[in-house]
Amino acid sequence: MSFIGNLIVKRFIQRAHDMRVSQFTELASGSADIVFIGDSITAGGLWQEWFPDVAVANRGIDGDLTAGVLTRLSSAIVGTPSKVFLLIGTNDLSWKISPDDIVARVTQIVDGIRTAAPGAEIVLQSVLPRNAKFRDRIKNLNERYQQLVRDQNITYLDLWPVLSGADGSLKPEFTLDSLHLNGAAYRAWVSVLRNHIE
Repeated sequence: MSFIGNLIVKRFIQRAHDMRVSQFTELASGSADIVFIGDSITAGGLWQEWFPDVAVANRGIDGDLTAGVLTRLSSAIVGTPSKVFLLIGTNDLSWKISPDDIVARVTQIVDGIRTAAPGAEIVLQSVLPRNAKFRDRIKNLNERYQQLVRDQNITYLDLWPVLSGADGSLKPEFTLDSLHLNGAAYRAWVSVLRNHIE
């Protein structure tokens, strides 16, 4: 993609990000027991329908990066949640942001969640498998996330066992574009989440 093309995409993503955050800000006085924070993979989940007996807030935004999550934490935490699930980092890899920078920002996000919701359990979910091109970078980032959760004393949720194929790519029956999830993939993810939510 050309420089101009990148600039247009970044502006489009920023505009969509800002509009979505404005809704979160308007809804900030609400209440949720569970908060999901992340990018389009989180945004695409119909979490309230998957967990109808739990007050859930979906704070996912298409195309979001760790830097975006960091800037919007004040509007992401709704009420006094008991658990906050964070899934972020795959778009950072697409934009060639270094693992050091990604992990540093995720550490800041964790600190921000602790400040905004001191009683909440923080669950850092593994970056999901994509295609073979991203496999090694994602595995490396997830290893760094596992070290981060040990250092930060938070929970790590590894989603690779249910979503990854033998070659380390997202199972083809779970996606149309090797990145975003279909209903069967969300069902598989939810089967893991149930042990942490219900």
